[in-house]
Amino acid sequence: MLDLPLSVLIPAYNEEQHIGRNIGRLRAYLKKHFRTFEIIICENGSTDRTWQAACKLRSKTIRAIQTQKGIYHALNAGQAAARYAYAAYYPVDDAFSYDFLPQAALIAKKYDVIIGSKTHPESDVRRPPLRHLASNVFDIAVSLKYGLKPRGGGVMLWNVQKLRPSFSGVSTDSAIYQVAILSKATKAGLRIGELPVKVNDTRKGGYFSLKNVTRSLVHLVRE
Repeated sequence: MLDLPLSVLIPAYNEEQHIGRNIGRLRAYLKKHFRTFEIIICENGSTDRTWQAACKLRSKTIRAIQTQKGIYHALNAGQAAARYAYAAYYPVDDAFSYDFLPQAALIAKKYDVIIGSKTHPESDVRRPPLRHLASNVFDIAVSLKYGLKPRGGGVMLWNVQKLRPSFSGVSTDSAIYQVAILSKATKAGLRIGELPVKVNDTRKGGYFSLKNVTRSLVHLVRE
């Protein structure tokens, strides 16, 4: 059982059909591994009844807030609402294994932000070939634009006080929001750790669909 109090931020957009089941799974996992935690559902502009579904889940360990549309806005508002010094981002779709959370918590004091990297040599990433190709193209573009090591994007755990300034001024809301934050964190001299992840991504569309990668590449050029 880990003693690191943790706020887990869950952006939710049009997830009415799945949010109850997936949040329930996450809460059960956290109860087994963390003494103190909260889940903050960050509903961001849904056109279905995601907000109503999120409100029904509220409890001592589950909170729900509304934010502007987009993952960046959801995470920024979520960390502002967080009760604890450390926050983590997890997608609501259950594509990432929860095991990243306790692994990152064990080394949290050594780093300011820890990334669950799809490009880590020990990562186990399963996704459709076209999405894999699109993600690789995006990673190469990120490396050329920012000079950062490609990490494939995804889950992360961070010290809220240390990383919050790196959120400031990040205007984009495509898949490069995380890249922009990490670029600012690197320039600020923050300690960035990296862990392998297990991913089983069978979604249709998503941030690393060909359509969204193309949109993100346009954002990269404009940044």
